[in-house]
Amino acid sequence: MEKYLYSAAENAFYPSSLEDEYKASGSWPEDGLEVENSVFFKYSGEPPIGKVRIVGNDNFPAWGDIPPLTHEEFVAQAEATRARLVSSAKQTISIWQSELLLGEISDEDKASLKLWIAYIKNVLSVDISQAPDVSWPATPEE
Repeated sequence: MEKYLYSAAENAFYPSSLEDEYKASGSWPEDGLEVENSVFFKYSGEPPIGKVRIVGNDNFPAWGDIPPLTHEEFVAQAEATRARLVSSAKQTISIWQSELLLGEISDEDKASLKLWIAYIKNVLSVDISQAPDVSWPATPEE
């Protein structure tokens, strides 16, 4: 059966059968500790909900709570949400824009187009630097 080393410095497992390849590439861990297969299987699989593999006090793997997101990560999530909302709104209005360009838009669709364009402007004006405390505007009624 395969043997594994655990590197606390890398928080990673290394199969001993690939030691020569790792050494040839200069990536064999100097701090590697041999672990039981049960440890490898437990900590290389799917973590429990809300947990992530960490280095325990004994330099062996352990489960720890997933750390809270940083402000930068919250802002990145808000940027992704904004992009998704704008993209979805643009899909909604694309046919109306074509009808407008062709002069074939109904008054009802023209009014909807104006509402959705205002919505897009409102989404783009949201201050995402305050994430996660971001309030997104409601979508217009179709």
